[in-house]
Amino acid sequence: MSLSENLQRLRKERGLSQEDVAEKLYVSRQSVSKWENGAAEPGVDNLKALAKLYGATLDELVGNDPPDVPAGASGPDDPEGRRTWLDYRVFFLLRLITVIILYLISATDRASITIPFDLMAMLAGFWITAPAMWWVIIGMLGLNFVLGLVGLVMFGGVGNVVAMLIDSAFAWLLTRPVIKARFHL
Repeated sequence: MSLSENLQRLRKERGLSQEDVAEKLYVSRQSVSKWENGAAEPGVDNLKALAKLYGATLDELVGNDPPDVPAGASGPDDPEGRRTWLDYRVFFLLRLITVIILYLISATDRASITIPFDLMAMLAGFWITAPAMWWVIIGMLGLNFVLGLVGLVMFGGVGNVVAMLIDSAFAWLLTRPVIKARFHL
């Protein structure tokens, strides 16, 4: 669809007259009529105002097709954060599973001294999405890594090596753009 067709369609879908649109945009009704008939095009400021008035994006107004996005997913700049929320939940559940496995290993090893501080920070990350929370989680993973290294030097043991590898992997996963987007980084 063309810009003029989209403008007319969206106005009618919203139950507005050309006069209503003209009043809200502080332009003449004739201007709105020309935009909808294709005799003239609105300027950038008017396009923005129309998009806001109709609850549409500029791409929808000018007739650009939206990018292909799988159902249930969204782009990294999804305002509702659906994709980052889903990825963060998966990330948290994976970390929880690995912590349980590490505790089972350390129960038999007795030499592992890792403490999952990052798990508590990640749980807080469900509600606190500020950039500082991302740094707290990275810091907690770093602390776990250092504790694993100390345990490895002092006691040896497979549990500490596994914990250090897993902590490193999760720190790397935290650098994924979709996870960082959740924390507004």
